[in-house]
Amino acid sequence: MVKFFVLKHEKFSHLREVETFPNTINPHKQESLYLIKSMIDQVMAAHVGIRWFHIGSDEVYYLGEGGESKDLILQQQFSMESMYMSHVKAVATQVLANNPGVKPIIWDDYLRNIDEDKLKESMLGKLVEPMIWNYNSVLDVPNIRMYFSFASLSCQTNRKSVKCFPVLLFFQAQKCSGRVQKCCLLLYAIYCFSRLVDNCNNYCRGK
Repeated sequence: MVKFFVLKHEKFSHLREVETFPNTINPHKQESLYLIKSMIDQVMAAHVGIRWFHIGSDEVYYLGEGGESKDLILQQQFSMESMYMSHVKAVATQVLANNPGVKPIIWDDYLRNIDEDKLKESMLGKLVEPMIWNYNSVLDVPNIRMYFSFASLSCQTNRKSVKCFPVLLFFQAQKCSGRVQKCCLLLYAIYCFSRLVDNCNNYCRGK
């Protein structure tokens, strides 16, 4: 559901959630899942022995804007959240089906807006591991802890009691996204990495 550049091709344009935008796939078409499965199989064949597989799932700006999605929402068969989680579970299941031992990863930004009870009910935590999506120089630890509870990282500042996800992964633009104009790239790369380490440490300490 994240930036499917394959949807820019005319051959697959009919699988777009919104006809004019190629960055969100229609989650209701079976053909969409077939396409995703074929892409997963290609990547797995090229990376034998991997332990994680990132399926993206962030920036789903046009999810719910397609005709089929709107009809299902009006008929109260789906909410935006259940539509999202249903598709993520379907994609994660495709990863796991033929690749035992490989854990699907997703970006966490959309999860932050989903009610805790719905996350628990979805059992999404048994299928995927969320990765914190954040480019800020200082990680907003209290805000992130508001959304997730972890068996190994619980503390007094944790506002959630239900352990929706047992594992949390961090990613923070360690490749210095958006800074190609910098003349001192090595120094900036070191800054990016040290910032990432500091933020991870702060999270673990509950700061």
